[in-house]
Amino acid sequence: MCFSERGARPRRPTEAHAGARALGVAAAAVGMLAGDEPATPLSTVYQALRLDGLRTRSGETTYAQGSSIVFDFELVNRSSQVVELPRIDYEGAPYYAAGRIQTSLERLGPRSGIDCLPVADEYETPRYMASARNIVVDDPVTLPPGGGMPSTFSGFLGLEQIGCLPPGDYRYHVEYKRFGEEFDETMDERTIDFVILPAPPAASATPDSAGPQPTPTPTHSPSPRP
Repeated sequence: MCFSERGARPRRPTEAHAGARALGVAAAAVGMLAGDEPATPLSTVYQALRLDGLRTRSGETTYAQGSSIVFDFELVNRSSQVVELPRIDYEGAPYYAAGRIQTSLERLGPRSGIDCLPVADEYETPRYMASARNIVVDDPVTLPPGGGMPSTFSGFLGLEQIGCLPPGDYRYHVEYKRFGEEFDETMDERTIDFVILPAPPAASATPDSAGPQPTPTPTHSPSPRP
């Protein structure tokens, strides 16, 4: 079972998806339903699933420039009903869909000085886009009340991203959204704060730090005096 991560701009479902959204299934290009029977409609899935347990994998909240940070979180059925993910047509193949995850980064303090990350224009306060992915899986998924998706989700800020961030306080946002990039409504959001410290200075060897130098060993015996 795998989750789809298609880059920062996930593709939208086929046009047939819009016409069959009320049934919780999608029509394939030839007009056949991608699902055998309607499962839980996506509109109900959106109301049921919520983010949970956002944390850093290391358990730390302070990192030096040039580090990497992995965030883990779950998507859990918080309703009182059983949820069966609907089967849709996505990029020409049938999948079971749960929605979309979008992550972004907010600098707490100065609002400038980050030129290495794309700005996300949809927010009132400046944020920088980290990732976006549609949540589609190959196999059927049934979630009882309180049950979570079979795999933990992860977000990642790599060495290049952390290395370009000025030292300071930051907030990592995770949003659960409707499936497809044309739906910007956020169904749920979680945040976690962390701190970036200046990178430690690189160690350099000096004559004093190298310690006492050994006495050179002669390569041949000295000549006797006359």
